This record gives sequence, C-alpha cells and structure tokens, in this order.
Amino acid sequence: VDASDTDTATVAWGGIAIEIKATSPIGSYVTGSFTPTKDRLVLASIYNNIATPGTPTLSGCNLTWTQEDTVTVGNFRLTIFRAMGSAPVAGVVTIDFGGTAQTAVRWAISEFANVNTGGTDGSGAVLQSVTASGTSTTPLATLAAFAATTNATYGAIGVANVLGVAPGGGFTEIHDVAATAGELETEWKSSADTTVDASVTSSAPTLSFAEGTYAGDGTIGKQIAMAFQPKLVVVKADSATNGH
Repeated sequence: VDASDTDTATVAWGGIAIEIKATSPIGSYVTGSFTPTKDRLVLASIYNNIATPGTPTLSGCNLTWTQEDTVTVGNFRLTIFRAMGSAPVAGVVTIDFGGTAQTAVRWAISEFANVNTGGTDGSGAVLQSVTASGTSTTPLATLAAFAATTNATYGAIGVANVLGVAPGGGFTEIHDVAATAGELETEWKSSADTTVDASVTSSAPTLSFAEGTYAGDGTIGKQIAMAFQPKLVVVKADSATNGH
C-alpha cells in the first residue's frame, strides 16, 4: 500500500473491518452494508472452497473492484481485490461466482488511509506482491526489499481447516474468520516488513498473500510479481516502493 502526498505520511488502517462467513451453497454472496471512505485503499480478501473453487468477481459501493491475484490449493481459493474511488457510496458488496455454488465463503474487507491515490482503482497504492502456499504451521510469504521505511505491509492467510491463526511478529490482526473447515486471517503492519507470516496451531494446507504501501510522492515503478513489478499478489506478500 502506498501512503501519499508527503514522504513523512504514514499509512494507517482506516477503520473498516467487515468480516463474515457464509455456509449456504449459493453462487452469489452479499456482504453487510458499509461506507468506504473517499480516496482510501480498500482491500477485500475472499476465501472460498468447493471441489473446484470458483474465481469470484466483486461489485458494489460505486467502486470498481480489481483482482490483484488469486491462488488455489486443493479445494480452496484465496483472492484479493483492491478498490479506491472519489465518490464511494454506502452499500453492500456482491461476491459473485457466476452462478456456481461454493461450499463456503469467507470474506474480510479493510480500508487504509494516507495512501498514494495515483493510478486506477488503487493501483498507485499497491506496488509489489508475492504468493506462497504449503503445509507449515508458520505460513510465510516473502516480499522484496522495501524502498522506504514509510511503506506498510498487509497479509492474508487462508488455512484449510479451523485451527486458530495468530498474526506474525509485529503484525496487528484485522480479521479472523472461520467457517466449514476453513479459516481466513488478515493482518497489517504500519512499517515495511518483507516477512509476512502467521502461526497455526497444527499443520494444514495454507495460502498466503502480502502487499506493501508506501508514503511518498515518487514515481511508482511496476515490477513483475504475479503481474507487475511493485504489484500485489494473493497467498502472497506484497510491498510498495516510493521510487526514491
């Protein structure tokens, strides 16, 4: 995530913490109502499962929701979306799987203040990302080096069981959503951290996503990490640079 306007700006969690689970097998899910804040980066983590987990699309709140990345392990898929707008409205977000029912879906939505508002739909605030998967009790996604101490870090961890997930060292947990043998945890840190991790009580297939934000008005470079060079990915880690 990229904090904007001045090099001394600090990325801040914006206060939205929508989390919920749905276990009814349907093809479209609706969140609770909330009001995104103008020019803040909104991140939505979606964790769904079924024999062949579908890829969701999101709509709502007068925002364009752009998929940052998606990753699967077995019956589980973790997908991260970003959004940002100059005139968001109160409303719900629809998570659609094209009519294909999922066994269960978990979602977690957060917004971040003091981010770079350049680019499209929050692209200027998200600069780098990586994905990871495995069966360790300490799931980890490793980002490239950050360019500024004012960068911030976000992570999402999906576990193929309900085991209890604790945030990594120095990270603050935002969400922990469990449903039908699957758990979604999100976390963030107001400073740069290339090691986006968590701990699980026992081993199970895991998916991880991490991303970073930066404060500054420098040029944002793109780099490949799933898509570009400072860009975000899902079960993954992501960092941001300020181009300085």
